[in-house]
Amino acid sequence: VTNTGMKPVLVKGKHVKSINQYYNKMKSHFTSTLRNEKQTNEGPFTSKRIEKLHQKRYLKIKDVFHKVS
Repeated sequence: VTNTGMKPVLVKGKHVKSINQYYNKMKSHFTSTLRNEKQTNEGPFTSKRIEKLHQKRYLKIKDVFHKVS
């Protein structure tokens, strides 16, 4: 039920889920490489590569939802 008068659309979340799974996998890999067995309060927590990965994920998900709307 909507109040805009437009018919609602159902969309499968499979593509968005796969984008998130890839992001989590790569972030985990990059973070473990970056942390390199350091204590929880030592060393850097992010890098240019992780930021680039985050931006790529954001743009892909934004594109998917824009195409749906």
